[in-house]
Parts: sequence; C-alpha cells; structure tokens
Amino acid sequence: MKLHNWSVQFERTLGSEQRYMAPELVARCIVGDVEGHPSRPDGETVITSRIISVEGRTVTTRSGSVYTLGKIAPSYRKYLRTVSPDWDHRKPIKVHE
Repeated sequence: MKLHNWSVQFERTLGSEQRYMAPELVARCIVGDVEGHPSRPDGETVITSRIISVEGRTVTTRSGSVYTLGKIAPSYRKYLRTVSPDWDHRKPIKVHE
C-alpha cells in the first residue's frame, strides 16, 4: 500500500497516559490518502495504527500493515523544514525506541 499527501500525527488514545509522557515517546501514526488498500478505495484518507518500525520510506504499523510513503503533505513538509532543517526525504520518519 502507498500513502500520498501524508503527515505524522500523535496517536489518539482514549486514556490520558500519554499526556504525561515526553513528546518523543508519544506514539505516532500517519494520516494520508491511501492507494492499493484491500478494503479502502484509492484516494480515501486513512489514519494508520501506531508506527512500529520505519526503514527508509517503508513504514510498518501495529496492525501489521506496511505502507510506502509517497509525496508528503505540503503543509507538513513546510513544518518539518521549520523544526528540523536536516530533515531527510529518504528517511522521513524517525521512531524512538
């Protein structure tokens, strides 16, 4: 599956346990327009489950789904350039373990 127009967001949880965590430890997910999903039409915006691992532009989520990252959302790219000038498009997501 491929995600286009994507951005990384904090995982939404029902509990408040993440409220007290350091920001770099809070679980993240990806929001984007999916292509090639077995049960979603191409172009539908999806929110993935928690990011478990990242290798280059390939992301594996908690549910076991594997996504290839397409083009990043323009507004998210602008944000990244502001907060992380050394951001690398070949390795766009960093996961803290």
